[in-house]
Amino acid sequence: MKYTIALPVTKTRFLKETLESIKNQSFQDFELIIRNNGKDKKTKDEIESMVQSWLEKPNVKYFVSEQQLTMPQNFNQILDVATGEYFTVLSDDDLIEPDFLLEIDKLIEQYKGVDVFHCRVIIIDENGEFSGISELCPEFETQLDFVYHRITSKRHFYLSDFVVKTSPLKDIGGFNEKCNGWGLDEITWSILAKKGVAYANQPLLKYRVFSGNHTLSKENLKNRFLDNEIIYETQKKIIEEHPYPALYPKDFLLELNEKRKGKLNDLVFSQYSLSGSFFGKLGFYLRYQKNISIKSLIRNLAK
Repeated sequence: MKYTIALPVTKTRFLKETLESIKNQSFQDFELIIRNNGKDKKTKDEIESMVQSWLEKPNVKYFVSEQQLTMPQNFNQILDVATGEYFTVLSDDDLIEPDFLLEIDKLIEQYKGVDVFHCRVIIIDENGEFSGISELCPEFETQLDFVYHRITSKRHFYLSDFVVKTSPLKDIGGFNEKCNGWGLDEITWSILAKKGVAYANQPLLKYRVFSGNHTLSKENLKNRFLDNEIIYETQKKIIEEHPYPALYPKDFLLELNEKRKGKLNDLVFSQYSLSGSFFGKLGFYLRYQKNISIKSLIRNLAK
């Protein structure tokens, strides 16, 4: 089997469209692994009803989580049973274009020593309407280029725009289960990018932005502080372990990475502040002040 398409499902609003985009792939050498990770029995039953017609297909595997797993746990459960040479995770609200696998396959044939591949992305809203498009990337870049463009906010990731070789992903232990989900794609693809990253400039994924993407609960925001630390430490390790001299001086990259951690933490506080009261914001700052700058406090209290 050439490809494994992992489909971890937690919601059903756009699932029919997502499944249809898989069905319409022009390159058919793939297995689909559906994992029902609904939060309760009602949701699990809704998911199973929607995927029922797929369960008799010979290239489809179906699993149900007894209890809702975290994002990395869910991904790793699928990875454990994957038999495809290459692996991609498709969110249950995103769409892959009919030639997604075909174009990635062409890229793989061209860059045989590379483990990480991705494509341009069209961003859509909840009605499927165009709302933006991701930046163009070079057809090939080194791991350090990849990291540099990410930590300077010149590169956007959407999870499902990436395809990676399965064996190296398994060799690093899969997806980091200490991470709650924020930045999970970044840390995984960055680690796997030792042999470089190849890119298809065709927009082959439609990434959907809507209110159901994530929540801004206090618990999730606290988790994001933890995830920001994991992102920081992962990129720091890559920078420190890279052979030097290199195009980017090590100290320069380390400083950029440090500054980015502060920006990411300030962003978390800004997101909380969208719905927080004056005293709520102050309380949130006092609880997590080691993560939040004074400048961010002043700016957000003034809103």
